[in-house]
Amino acid sequence: MNESELKSLLEGKGVSTADWGKGQAKTLKHLLMEIEAGETVLEMAESGELIRNTSFLSIQVFYEDEQDGRKRYKLIEEKQVFTDGRERRRSQNWSMAEKLKSGEDDIRGAIRRALEEELGVFGEPLFTSEIEVKEENTISPSYPGLKARFKTYNLSLFLDQRQFKAEGYKEAQEDKTTYFKWVTAK
Repeated sequence: MNESELKSLLEGKGVSTADWGKGQAKTLKHLLMEIEAGETVLEMAESGELIRNTSFLSIQVFYEDEQDGRKRYKLIEEKQVFTDGRERRRSQNWSMAEKLKSGEDDIRGAIRRALEEELGVFGEPLFTSEIEVKEENTISPSYPGLKARFKTYNLSLFLDQRQFKAEGYKEAQEDKTTYFKWVTAK
């Protein structure tokens, strides 16, 4: 499928892409890349509506500095800067989110992959919570007008001293760069 075919499919199902790629919204190319990477599947609901089906990790990342009186820090996503110059600031509950790939059933393996890809962090983190699974149906915030079904795996973890970078982290992708920074946790 190419962008033109995807646009025809969406618009044939009543999903306008006119506002995509503006403000906080992602582009048609972004959705196509998610589909090609196996991170998103478009499904037809019984009602005939098109639904974006995506599973992802929602990870709270912490670091405890024992040399600074056990001061605790939380990682936050500061911003995303797209190659077209747009900047997207998000105030999410999570430190980082990573879409699961189709058929990726080993959640702990997916967590390690997410840490490697997004933060360049290798090794096993210290998990501090059970993995909670939540499902919701909503309108996709990244793709206005497209209904979405999200399956979210929520968890918390701590990085160790080797994995901690006080200056934060940066993930460079083909279409955008994401910046992460540490803030003092409450």
